[in-house]
Amino acid sequence: MESLEGKARHSANPFHPSLPWLDLWAAPTVINNVETLASVPHIILMAARNLPISAAPKNGGTRLFCLSGHINKPGVYETALGYPLKKMIYDVGGGIPNGRKLKAVVPGGSSTSF
Repeated sequence: MESLEGKARHSANPFHPSLPWLDLWAAPTVINNVETLASVPHIILMAARNLPISAAPKNGGTRLFCLSGHINKPGVYETALGYPLKKMIYDVGGGIPNGRKLKAVVPGGSSTSF
């Protein structure tokens, strides 16, 4: 928030996105990620009764997943929670080009292991 205002971030006062703060230009501010904001129209249009579609028995709904790298159809896809990663790579992402085998996957960014 402070970088938007042209200030340096102060580590002594960490930002907590779940709490409304008087942050951006001294106005009440709540931060949501793109995935949360992208879900709002679906919830409104489809109603909550249509959301509990899931491969996981205790977790309803869907999630946005980004497939990138050496696959045939990279992109952002919405699948049910609990959808198997290997199935997502081969069925949704079209598999590995030229019939090559899957060697490694980074499932959640630079802070996760292969």
